[in-house]
Amino acid sequence: MFDITKETGVYIMLMNVFEGILIPFVETTLGAACVFFMRKTLSKLLQCALAGFAAGAMYMSWLKN
Repeated sequence: MFDITKETGVYIMLMNVFEGILIPFVETTLGAACVFFMRKTLSKLLQCALAGFAAGAMYMSWLKN
């Protein structure tokens, strides 16, 4: 059986992969929770402005690729 110890580069690589997956997951979850709980307290104009900003940000990231 393969032993993953802290002395090997495999341990560091696995921790980097774990952090690389966990950090965006937590950020996305927190952002979605904010939208879910605040959707009724925001005005319609602010909701449209935020949606437009998000659409513009996604479009610019698509253009850069």
